[in-house]
Amino acid sequence: MTTYLEDYQMALLMPIRNLLFFGTPHRDTGDDIPITRYVHAQGVNPVHVAQTVQQLVLKVLDRNGPLSAKEREAICRIADYFIEHAERRSFDGVEFYVWMYNFDWPTYGIPAPWVSGMAQGHVIETLLACYKLSRNEHYFQAAKLAANAMAVPVEHGGVAVEIASEHPAIPANSPLWFEEYASPVISPPYVLNGHIFALRGLWYLSQQDQHYQSLFERGVYALRVLLPQFDIGIWSTYDLKGTPALRKYQKLHVKLLWDVYVWTNLPIFQQYAQKFRSQLYFPFTTFYKLVLKPTRFLVVLFLLNSSIAGGILLVVYVLIFPLHGRRHNDA
Repeated sequence: MTTYLEDYQMALLMPIRNLLFFGTPHRDTGDDIPITRYVHAQGVNPVHVAQTVQQLVLKVLDRNGPLSAKEREAICRIADYFIEHAERRSFDGVEFYVWMYNFDWPTYGIPAPWVSGMAQGHVIETLLACYKLSRNEHYFQAAKLAANAMAVPVEHGGVAVEIASEHPAIPANSPLWFEEYASPVISPPYVLNGHIFALRGLWYLSQQDQHYQSLFERGVYALRVLLPQFDIGIWSTYDLKGTPALRKYQKLHVKLLWDVYVWTNLPIFQQYAQKFRSQLYFPFTTFYKLVLKPTRFLVVLFLLNSSIAGGILLVVYVLIFPLHGRRHNDA
């Protein structure tokens, strides 16, 4: 029971799963804004909206070559959508933007509405890219308002969770976790990839405005404190509720942690990026995950892999043992 074939099996099984449970995964509102359809609800997922242009956005932010006029227009069209649909809030004198999820999220028991640190990071990147293309300060100011939500506690409408550290720190420098599933009515699940995506947006912004360097560093501080808890020895977890990461998230953890190492030059992130990468080659990891925390998908993988293995053994038996029997009779 390894994860070596999980990527291929997911590519085979996920379309079938989506057809049976979700219907059409996405449909447009008519202005290229996707509506995501889930088994329990449907609505606009800000992360999915940002992802429609994310590769183009990163190309702009990383200066990886020119874009066509159509590609530039696509980025700013999504940036305009985010500005138009931002909800402006304030707390303790801080003005900030958030983008609402207006559907429940049963996985963590979150009722609508709720917000997401991962969405804030993606929106920051989109707004920054449009700013770099247009030099319109309107987009830059909106990116900063999006980032301000990361300084505001979840219970006050933002996405920040202040965590305890083993080293004393004054409140202004205490570690902050940017929660992907942020709602004041639940305990934060502490989703690893969501926090780092939020950090990525802050990192890009801090390169344009050093006032956000401190907020970025507080997020890095939180990651340093909590990162060891995501390591279960043979694999990483998706969150701190103990959910084993799917193989695609294990690979994503490796990439994102390596990015944080490049940004910060802190050895702990290189160490865990390398460790999680080596875990991708451990044998029997799917079996371990099935024992630790079974999910429907893991059960399906177990049954599928068991059937494949059983079929292979049966073929080997049929091919070898009759031949062995014939040789014995001939003797």
